[in-house]
Amino acid sequence: MPSIAHKGITTVQAGLFIPAVCLTFLSLLIALFGHFNRPASLCASFLTFISFVLTLATFIVEIVANNELKSGVNDLHLSTITVTIGPAVWMTLGAAIALFLATCAYFLACVCGVGRSRRHRNSTEPMREKPRGWFGRRV
Repeated sequence: MPSIAHKGITTVQAGLFIPAVCLTFLSLLIALFGHFNRPASLCASFLTFISFVLTLATFIVEIVANNELKSGVNDLHLSTITVTIGPAVWMTLGAAIALFLATCAYFLACVCGVGRSRRHRNSTEPMREKPRGWFGRRV
């Protein structure tokens, strides 16, 4: 592979894959410290979707580069050189699928998540338990 083509493909892959990794890590932090509330799930869903799109674009660039390299080697008619898709390409596809599933899970957590149950009490109805103060202590 010519060095110019190798440098271009590597630059495109780094420009797509590194931001996807950073956004995935950020959505992981939001999920860990967001305490399962809807705005945090919506933000994590949006970041994971962007990561999914970037990872899918990286996979497409890898497949196109592989096909171009394979056709270039086939044009040379050299039987000693073979071009195959390596495990890194399939790991990129697996990462894209996992990010899609994570996007769906975050979105479902945002839309179908359990909200707080709010029971409307009449002002004439007596309170059944004492109100709680800070840190769940009874007042």
